[in-house]
Amino acid sequence: MSRVPAGGRRGPGLFRSATVYGASNILQRAVPVLLLPVLTFYLSAADVGLIAVFTAAVGLATPFVGVNVPYAIRRRYFDRDREFPPYVASCLVILAVGTTASVLVVRVLGQPLALASGLPVGWLAAAVLVAGLQEFLMVPLTIWQVEQQPGRYAWVQFWRSILVAALTALFVIVFAGGWRGAAAAMLVAAVALAAAVGVPALRPWVAPRFDRADLRHAFRYGVGLVPHTLGTMGIRSIDRFVVAYYAGAAANGLYWVGYQVGFVISLVADAVNRAWTPWLYAKLTENSTATDRRIVRLTYGYFAGIAACAVLLSIVAPFVIQVALAPEFHGSEAFVWWIAVGFAFNGMYAAVAGFVFYSGRTMILSWITGASAIVSLVLNLALVPRYGAIGAAQAAAAAFFLKFVLTWAAAGRVRPMPWRLGHP
Repeated sequence: MSRVPAGGRRGPGLFRSATVYGASNILQRAVPVLLLPVLTFYLSAADVGLIAVFTAAVGLATPFVGVNVPYAIRRRYFDRDREFPPYVASCLVILAVGTTASVLVVRVLGQPLALASGLPVGWLAAAVLVAGLQEFLMVPLTIWQVEQQPGRYAWVQFWRSILVAALTALFVIVFAGGWRGAAAAMLVAAVALAAAVGVPALRPWVAPRFDRADLRHAFRYGVGLVPHTLGTMGIRSIDRFVVAYYAGAAANGLYWVGYQVGFVISLVADAVNRAWTPWLYAKLTENSTATDRRIVRLTYGYFAGIAACAVLLSIVAPFVIQVALAPEFHGSEAFVWWIAVGFAFNGMYAAVAGFVFYSGRTMILSWITGASAIVSLVLNLALVPRYGAIGAAQAAAAAFFLKFVLTWAAAGRVRPMPWRLGHP
């Protein structure tokens, strides 16, 4: 049965793919980071705090608008006895319905949400729309990832960063739009990329038909991951709402700047994971003891590497912040260590979560991530009122560590591996 329009291409190896993804992430991250010193002279800490809440709203809306269809697409691609293009079409239907329903919910419940977030109802709806458009663009990006075409993926991600940065500079600096200008830049960029990249890229991958079996499979697979992705987004986002409520928008702005610097570790981890996942799935199908031991050695090497990156960033970041940012934001370096450590643990989690994803036992991840998100919320509510925004950074590090440890234990159960290399 036909699965792809013209057949996939054999992609580069794991190291080369990770290098391409890593270079892409560094390049796309370099643009907004270079723009950050400029923006801090045009935006107050309170404005930056509202931008932080808007981006958090985008993240929290993401699991609902698309019900994780990119994850379902990534997994279905490796079912070689199934047609693939009709499945992609079914996923797009789910995405369209989910985005529309989510916008309507925000409009109906807008006032309570606005009071809780500090954002106007219209901008909350805009955050949901941005989430839907970004998930739409992730569909072709996911296909390129499993097709092992990191160059195309990297090209789009880099130019997306350029576009967002250019529009942000235009709306914030030239038009003096404040935080609304930065949010509008995200919305305009999402619309433009969905139309200019997403639609033409998906044409050869979408069949003009879909069936209920595909809809049910994609929906069930994605729904099983909603607590997982919502928990992940919650760990990454709920802190901004708590800091804004207890410490104010200005403190939230400082925290967000420090968070952005620490987030560099997440970009490194994401680059490795996007190369790691398709390679891991292919190797696990071999069911070879020698291959399993090689996988474990690479996993341990990655653990050491991502930990070293977190330490290095924590050493360098204070000097960069003092030199590059406006004086109002110099206190943000206090958060970098905890955020960098947290994202190092999250990168380790992503490496071992691949074993659980491969097994199809996604509900396990939902329970683990949901529990970690609850711990994060409890710690935020306990620490932020007492210690301020630094408590939120500590809560994030603790929650990511818990998620990593629990997922590693679960991975050992669903797909036994020779984690003790000295023993058979």
